[in-house]
Amino acid sequence: DYRAELYAALSPLRIALAESGRIDSAIAVSRRMVEGNGALLRDDPRNAILRRNLAVSYRALGRDLGSAGRAADAVEAQRRSVALTDSLVATDPASGGHRADRVFALTLLGDAELAAGDARAALASYRRAAPLGEAILRADPDSGSPLDRLVLARAGLGDALAAAGDG
Repeated sequence: DYRAELYAALSPLRIALAESGRIDSAIAVSRRMVEGNGALLRDDPRNAILRRNLAVSYRALGRDLGSAGRAADAVEAQRRSVALTDSLVATDPASGGHRADRVFALTLLGDAELAAGDARAALASYRRAAPLGEAILRADPDSGSPLDRLVLARAGLGDALAAAGDG
């Protein structure tokens, strides 16, 4: 379906807009990605690729909303991404890609929660992400991307502990 490719092609535009400081335009593109990928998934609800595309779109929207200072909206978008990645892992627990996506989604949720001033919630998200990343690395020590995500989760965990007064 060409529509899935169209929504994927919007991602570089969204990134360019965000990096150039046109955050409202980036949010509009992110919303279009969410709407489009959501419609495709409603038409084919068992399609794991479409579900992942929607999770990635929510992650992008959450990052853009966070950049715009809309912390509560960013948290909600990241929660939706986590829910989608959780469902992907539930349907295919052996997929390293889905498990790595879950680590990243949880890390971004923690980042959004921390930015929203909810250090305890961020701590919970990072504490969920870190052992999942460690498990991926134990299973595949040469895997680079999960290592990057684990580092992010561990850094976020430290930030959340400090913000919560536990670090």
